[in-house]
Amino acid sequence: MFFISVIIGIGFFILYIIDIKIGYKIPVIVKTISLSFLFISAVLGSVVDLYDYIPLYDKITHFLSGIAVSWLFIIWVLRKNKDYNVCILRIMCFNAAIAAFWEVGEYLVDLVFNTNFQKGLTDTMLDMIMAIIGGLLITLIYKWKRKNNICLSLFRLN
Repeated sequence: MFFISVIIGIGFFILYIIDIKIGYKIPVIVKTISLSFLFISAVLGSVVDLYDYIPLYDKITHFLSGIAVSWLFIIWVLRKNKDYNVCILRIMCFNAAIAAFWEVGEYLVDLVFNTNFQKGLTDTMLDMIMAIIGGLLITLIYKWKRKNNICLSLFRLN
């Protein structure tokens, strides 16, 4: 429970620092994606114990994390570079790196606090694979919408 509280606190703190202290106005869609994922993974998963009650909940949250991370990365790249031909490989590498850092974080928490977030190598690999699949899905949707000239409002900040 302590680990979950720390994650939620860090998430809110980062958004606060960026939004208020640095003065960068975070778009509502980015806040919504970030806070929704924190709620689904930390609050519903750990506090409500859905990780224990729903067998695949862990895999679902990792899948959603891949979607959220890739979606936010696409939005960030479009805002920063105005490059509408975002490279799939770049998005996927960023998403995979975040998934790997998350798993390292879980490992360190298990090591330091003697918890059992990582149930073994297979669990860790499946978590990363689910994040990559989620990221690939949102990336392919973006590319398909871009190719077919369909409204890209979900990938815009304004």
